[in-house]
Amino acid sequence: MGYEMKKVRWFMLLFLAVNTSFMTVSGQGDLSEDIFIRTDRDIYLPGESVWFRADYFVEGDNPQEQLSNYLYIDLINPLGESVAGSKYELKNGRAAGEFKIPNGLVTATYMVRAYTQFQRNQTSGRFIRKLITIINPAVPLAGYKKKLDWKLKVYPPVSISEGNEVVVRIHPAILAKVKEAFLTDQFGNVAGGITLFPNGLGTAMIPRQDSLAYSANIKLKNGDTVQTAVPAVKGDGAFSYEWSGSSVKIKLCTDKTSPDQLYKLNVLDGQLISCCTLEVKADDRWYEIGPDQRLFDEKVIYLVLEDSDGNIIQVQHAMHLPDKPVELRVATSKDKYKTREKVEVTLHAAPDETFTGYVSVVKKGTYEKERNVIPVFILENPWLLPAWLEDKLQDDNSFIQQLEAALVVVDHHLKTGRLLPVSSGAELRKEWLPEARGVMLRGEVRNRAAGKPEPGSDVYLAVFGATPQLHVYTTNEQGAFFFSLKHVYGLQSVYICVGNKPEKDLEILVNSDFVRDYPSFYTAPLLLDTSTRRFIEDMYVSAQVKEYFNTEDTSSRLFAQKAIRFPEPDESIILDDYIPLPTLKDVINEITPFVRVAKKVTTFLL
Repeated sequence: MGYEMKKVRWFMLLFLAVNTSFMTVSGQGDLSEDIFIRTDRDIYLPGESVWFRADYFVEGDNPQEQLSNYLYIDLINPLGESVAGSKYELKNGRAAGEFKIPNGLVTATYMVRAYTQFQRNQTSGRFIRKLITIINPAVPLAGYKKKLDWKLKVYPPVSISEGNEVVVRIHPAILAKVKEAFLTDQFGNVAGGITLFPNGLGTAMIPRQDSLAYSANIKLKNGDTVQTAVPAVKGDGAFSYEWSGSSVKIKLCTDKTSPDQLYKLNVLDGQLISCCTLEVKADDRWYEIGPDQRLFDEKVIYLVLEDSDGNIIQVQHAMHLPDKPVELRVATSKDKYKTREKVEVTLHAAPDETFTGYVSVVKKGTYEKERNVIPVFILENPWLLPAWLEDKLQDDNSFIQQLEAALVVVDHHLKTGRLLPVSSGAELRKEWLPEARGVMLRGEVRNRAAGKPEPGSDVYLAVFGATPQLHVYTTNEQGAFFFSLKHVYGLQSVYICVGNKPEKDLEILVNSDFVRDYPSFYTAPLLLDTSTRRFIEDMYVSAQVKEYFNTEDTSSRLFAQKAIRFPEPDESIILDDYIPLPTLKDVINEITPFVRVAKKVTTFLL
């Protein structure tokens, strides 16, 4: 009876602990978790390990040091398939480790995605992403040598202060063959040159008030010329915007409609996720969106204007880059260092400056400006642009012009329906609790016959091994249960069952730790400059040498078991020299086998 009472009390304490944990999280206000991830490189070969470091922060009304204790990482290919995934422990706001790239992956850009269980309350589009390139010279690429369906694209001009900007795009496959790019008017006169970037984007300017028709031209090295007409300038639904604190102000200017006509303005963040909608009029009035700190932290947002029928009238990006770079003074402990010697670097910001971010230290002369060229991959997948911008310099005028041209392409894709905004879904649902008290196991009990969740069912969970545990949870109204398992590491055997209800056919469904929503993205050929090509060739040679000259000891090994410790004996003998002597029982059995020796209590009888 006493044992049963102890067990019931232990279960009651467990219930209290679980419910208290839920109430604590629910009462935190609007808490959110931010993760920043860095990898040791951007280019890898199959079979290599990706070393990473993830920094974890909590933001909200009442921020704590740490909510979640575990971080999940996926490696996703362009087809939207997870090719690798691991789980890591967060300690003191940081997780670090490695995961191995599987062999046989084709050359492409892959996505490293990191998140916690608590972040699953929001759409997976907000998970932190890091882009890496995997090169596999052993697997040929299929489909990149198909016939080109276009060579030169020209997008509708955009009105800016200097005039109307024309953005062109040259197919990467013929970019190296281009000798010259220029504009011509309807009479064949050259109207100006086109500034080209290494990724195939180009910009040119035409006068704002001009009745002439223009064409974009590229002249190839073999003498051929490709010509495409420049679309007419459309002035309907023009925006004016300005950033103010943590909000953005927007004014709609159009002459074709009544100032009383209502429009719907959809604001998208850099991941093309809808943040908010607003009803606006072309009444020359400023409309304010915010204050929203998350929106203010976005480097790029998109303003999508729709009419009352839901038709997209205009799309315009709003870029919010730092006005000036933060100046830091770098000091080292000494001027010269030996090989493999630790270098101590101290950074000093101006007294009125606040610096938050990452600092990359590279060897002098190895950093190249062309690394800031926006790759074709990003042009095809603009929702990945914020992840790519994380570690790029943004104070170079050439890069800003290139970024503006790329955003014009995104605006055009949004307007024509090639890119669809991602619904933000509901607000923070708090269905996924943070793993604050250990490894969390969630699931649902369902009635097979009814096909519905089964509330009020007792679910039992036992952990075997060196630290056995026993837990019980009663499913809620949605038939859901969860367990927090502390001190569980490595591979563990876990038994889970539901309470005996013979009148019902119940089943247990356990949720996966990893999000099964894997986004697919457009693939594109990888453009390599000379330095990147040399770096990849060196990597490939190093990998072959490492495989050929494998220094791992493959000889057989003898593993001795650990000796059992006994108290120190008074005397000891060596078993190899010990000869067992026969007992009297053995002698009698040997001489007279027909006689049986029996033992009664302490006496032997024949």
